[in-house]
Amino acid sequence: MKDLKNAITKIVILGVATLLLVGFVPTAVLAAETDSDIVTAETDGDTAVSEMDGSAPYTVEFTYNGLQYVLPGDSSTELSEILDRVGLTGEVSAEEVSDESLFSADKKEGKWIVTAHRAFHTDEWMKVLIDGVEYEITVTDDQELTWSALQEQFNSASTDAENPTTITLSGDVTANEGDSTLLIPADRYVTLDLNGHTIDRGLAGKDAVVNGNVITVSGNLTLTDDNTDNPGKITGGKNTSNGDV
Repeated sequence: MKDLKNAITKIVILGVATLLLVGFVPTAVLAAETDSDIVTAETDGDTAVSEMDGSAPYTVEFTYNGLQYVLPGDSSTELSEILDRVGLTGEVSAEEVSDESLFSADKKEGKWIVTAHRAFHTDEWMKVLIDGVEYEITVTDDQELTWSALQEQFNSASTDAENPTTITLSGDVTANEGDSTLLIPADRYVTLDLNGHTIDRGLAGKDAVVNGNVITVSGNLTLTDDNTDNPGKITGGKNTSNGDV
């Protein structure tokens, strides 16, 4: 099958199907020192990047109105630090996060503390109520997405048709030797935004194999691409049957 570029902006796939499509936020750096388990930071530019001793396994980015605070994975910081960096001030009376298993905000001894719990590849948010006004902060985990990590995201996707899990690619995803077909499990609802990037099974130029397609959809997949100038593609499949996608 020839490469299929996303000339369209949205594809919705329901039920069982196989896919083998062939297919700025201004930033700056902030250095930080640690105080017990709480990260404190110095500022430099529009983005605050907190650093801890050793290498953090991932980072969590909090972005609002073009300003960003970066929190190392498996660490905590005061909510006030994040709000200061993204330009929000005032008394916080309430907060809500999209998924507390990924990151949370809890009030401890009169202070709101934000903690990053694990890596993720979905689009998340944190809402804060400041002086009676609600603000929504975009929360992301800007890391390289591997083939197996993408499958894990599919496996843990929402089972609620009204609230599908949105996965936005931040880079190309290519299968390694031995990686199997990606699967959207039954009863899972996924919106996959290619965002101008490529999902490549890596079988182009090779002999066709059983289950050589790129994605099998047993659940529900909405395929989109917000990068209309340079849309992404799903490619590299070579299947012995049922097509290459």
